[in-house]
Amino acid sequence: MGELLFSKAGKELTDIKKGFHAACRRAGIENLRFHDLRHTFCTRLASSGINPFAIMKIVGHKDVEIAKRYTNPTDDYLMTAMSKVSLNSPVSFHNSSIKKVVAENNQSNLKAISNS
Repeated sequence: MGELLFSKAGKELTDIKKGFHAACRRAGIENLRFHDLRHTFCTRLASSGINPFAIMKIVGHKDVEIAKRYTNPTDDYLMTAMSKVSLNSPVSFHNSSIKKVVAENNQSNLKAISNS
């Protein structure tokens, strides 16, 4: 480590908010806080299958409850996870809309297999 991620002429930047807001303005991005990038980073690590404890170590979280707040699974990630579960397994679906989507997904997968 040792090198600074954000520096100007080799000196540590103590506040990057001004530059971040200017970059957002130039890009036409509204309502984005620098801190939102931390949430996105944690969510993408989790969606990539990175172990939650590794994510905590990477971003410096010491408490699992804090780490949970930073990981927001996307609908696609949830659907992929749910599609790995067979409807005939002992797992119960608490949400009928999820059960319906998983059933439809399983049907389309069966059709694709039988057509190949």
